[in-house]
Amino acid sequence: MCSILESVDLNQRIAGRVRELRAARGLSLEALASKSGVSRSTISLIERSATSPTAIVLEKLATGLGVMLAQLFESGASASAPEGPL
Repeated sequence: MCSILESVDLNQRIAGRVRELRAARGLSLEALASKSGVSRSTISLIERSATSPTAIVLEKLATGLGVMLAQLFESGASASAPEGPL
């Protein structure tokens, strides 16, 4: 079982990644909402770690951001690493 502390850490990591990926693509909250089907207010709550998104919401956000679901859980350093063999 995850501790409450681990859940908070995961929510903060997801919040940061969604915000980072959205900004890197030049998307406003409204634009990401339109692309993902997740409401602007829900995205805002997720980015502020004010709510724990469900797996379905995370999949919708990943699709809207054009990334794999797993990329929402990566830290900034591992997210910028090249994919595939060198």
